[in-house]
Amino acid sequence: MIFNIPLIILLLTPVLVITSSSWVLIWIWIEINAISFIIIIKNTENKIKYFLIQSLASTILLSIFVIYRIKEIKISNIFLVYSIIILSLVAIIKIGIAPFHSWLIKICSLINWNNILIILTWQKIIPLFIFLITINNYWLIPIILTSFFIGTISQMRIRNVKLILAFSSIRHIGWIISSNYYRKIINFFYLFIYSIISVIIINVIKKNNSFKLFDQKKNIKKLFIIILSLAGIPPLLGFLPKWLIIDFISKRIKRVTLIILILILATINFFIYSRLTTSSLIEKRQIKIFSTKSYSKENVLNLFLPILILSKK
Repeated sequence: MIFNIPLIILLLTPVLVITSSSWVLIWIWIEINAISFIIIIKNTENKIKYFLIQSLASTILLSIFVIYRIKEIKISNIFLVYSIIILSLVAIIKIGIAPFHSWLIKICSLINWNNILIILTWQKIIPLFIFLITINNYWLIPIILTSFFIGTISQMRIRNVKLILAFSSIRHIGWIISSNYYRKIINFFYLFIYSIISVIIINVIKKNNSFKLFDQKKNIKKLFIIILSLAGIPPLLGFLPKWLIIDFISKRIKRVTLIILILILATINFFIYSRLTTSSLIEKRQIKIFSTKSYSKENVLNLFLPILILSKK
């Protein structure tokens, strides 16, 4: 029962933030949300790390509110501009967008799967809401490209599934804020699709009770398909929101350079995911072949077929 109360509060606070009309109320709900998640986290060290990061961002946020109250009559345009930038910075820290993503990676590597699912999905709603109502479109492109680049390149030599999901969330945040050019509803639609895929991946991985991709002995083929969906390969579920964003940017915004860079990084990410999952499939096939001492031509061909396909490409 003690666990359920913080969880219920955690689920309600994003709705209360979105429906609030006062920044003071938003700050209060943000703090209640952070405290609820801290209670849910079991490890004391992780609680302290999460508390320090959230406290830093909340202190900056509260400072802006206090300054607004003090200078309620005499507020210059320059102060308004800088305050909006600072609000966006607070949201970036709370979400874990690159380059302020180190805390997210460290915490995700240590907490359990249920907490990872919460911090990568539900806990992004409130800061994402603040970010989308405060960010200026001129700042979007550097943030988008930084998130794509770090989220993609950092996964190249990682085999820990927790770290893969953490860096993947950074890249997907790049997609989500890219949809800020589109109607606001697409931001949360993308987050909804991403959350569904994350739930499925974590449920599959939890059954294997392993943190490494190569150790996923059960449901490896199912995991392969879900990871491809996470990468946004058509016609899987993860492709739909990406297609909507690219279609809108190309037709209405007409930022060709941005689209080309996003597609290049998305292609690299697909290659990384394909290499990881293909390596896992090959290793599983090797174990199966050599453990049963079955060296037929068919088995050997099945073992080296993915390598031959990749080498021809």
